[in-house]
Amino acid sequence: MLERLAEYWLDSANERGYQPAFVQLLVSEGHRVLHSTRHAPIEFGKDVISIAPDGVPCAYQLKGNPGGRLTHSQFREIQPQLQELVTQAIPYPGLPDVHHRSYLVTNGFVDEEVQRAIQDLNRAWERNGFGAEALAVLERGYLLERANALGTSLWPFGVADLGALVDLLSHRGNDILPLSKMHELLSTMYRLAGRDPAPAGRELERLVTSTALLVAVATRNFGLSANHFAVASAWVLFSTYTIAACTRAGVSSTGPIAESLSAARQAVFEEVAALIDEASARPTLVEGVAWADTEFYPARRALLNGIGSAYWLWCRRDDLAPANLPAVEAFLPQEFGPRALWGEAAMPQLLAHYWYISRRDASFGPERWLAQLLATVIRCQLGQEDAEFLASPYYSIADVVRHRHADFLGTANDPFDAMSFRGASYFAEALFHLVVRTNLKQHCKSLWPEFTRLNLRWFEVAEPWQFCTIHSEDGLACTKIVPPTGEWAALQQAAGIHDAPKVPEILCADPVLLLLFVMMVPQRATPDVVRFLGREFSEIWFLP
Repeated sequence: MLERLAEYWLDSANERGYQPAFVQLLVSEGHRVLHSTRHAPIEFGKDVISIAPDGVPCAYQLKGNPGGRLTHSQFREIQPQLQELVTQAIPYPGLPDVHHRSYLVTNGFVDEEVQRAIQDLNRAWERNGFGAEALAVLERGYLLERANALGTSLWPFGVADLGALVDLLSHRGNDILPLSKMHELLSTMYRLAGRDPAPAGRELERLVTSTALLVAVATRNFGLSANHFAVASAWVLFSTYTIAACTRAGVSSTGPIAESLSAARQAVFEEVAALIDEASARPTLVEGVAWADTEFYPARRALLNGIGSAYWLWCRRDDLAPANLPAVEAFLPQEFGPRALWGEAAMPQLLAHYWYISRRDASFGPERWLAQLLATVIRCQLGQEDAEFLASPYYSIADVVRHRHADFLGTANDPFDAMSFRGASYFAEALFHLVVRTNLKQHCKSLWPEFTRLNLRWFEVAEPWQFCTIHSEDGLACTKIVPPTGEWAALQQAAGIHDAPKVPEILCADPVLLLLFVMMVPQRATPDVVRFLGREFSEIWFLP
């Protein structure tokens, strides 16, 4: 059955859909993948570039023929690209000074006329000194064989375990990614849920490749719907759950595992870039009927602002200059939108946006917006001025909207169901410390009396590997009560702490991935994590 699922996916995935999985197959064969994105600072004219285990560079041109054939007319269209693929050197810094291998990859079959045309081209290229088989073809049969050999034989599913995979495959793909289903899937793959011994060594390396293939299969419909945020979310979760498996096993992410994580990171970058390209090109961000979208529009805009800000910070941190960066800067506003703070789950998005604003142009005085954000959280959670209470980070915008309209929908549909958020906040302490770092002492002094009335909450996982997952039963629900008096020096000392002991070192080494993860799983944005991210992404630091 699992083999049929892989075949079903391969026969319906477009070029963009199977490229991340193909990259993971190369990694499993010992390749070091150097390039797999069209949004790199330099376009190399190849879809994928790798170094083979024998040290020879390899260049790949991918073609999507799901459930079909690469015809002679299609081949003629891409023949100039193939000529360039074979005859032009790869302009990538540091490559060995040897001629590269060239591959045409398709998830369909290849017509006999095309095979004959490639043979004729190879003879011509051989006469010109490009080797006996200058262009090799990897078609559907090869991809399916590799997927079955490295994927389905290692997928540890019984009939009872297939529910989450079937649910994802039957999803229409036009909505947000069902995180709970991904949690089931990835926890099963890495055996995180039970008491089984943690996989390690070669077994873990094979499981990482197998899991990557499974993620590609499970997100098929999301890819076909061009749901870039959902696909990016899936690869973010693949990365964090892989880090969880490595941390639990006490192994570092080196060798093939590091290459798999790198390939997943490239897939996330590509999908996030495509999402921002699409959003910036649209005349409006309204979805469906405008009047019905009123409740969701501010949250959608806040999410896009957060994702776009993370993308910009990513480019700045990795010294990237993709062609779409000016469009991203034009798309991102220089202030928070009204109603962007619909609940505490939106806070990581707003913080990413704030860090972008503060890095882009500090002359706007963005640190004062940070103080205003803290004041809003305090006012809401204390119920002042008839402000609406902010739901905890465990609730989504859909939950908030259902609660707001419970009178119309019926109280049985109210997800809060007598829950009270009065007097408690998951982000107030971290926000206060970020404001302290900006040296706005008078703002902190004026906010302190009301701030101390809050119960400061967060959930601390028992083990660092559990931080990388969406749900953990093991941990401590923490509540902190701040005394009514305090010293500025003590506040500065607390605000200056920027380590995150409950976050695995592998994840701390990639703050961009950590930021994207807490935007998806906001309950993981504990005070320690927010202080850490603030140190990584903000240049404002007025502490002794």
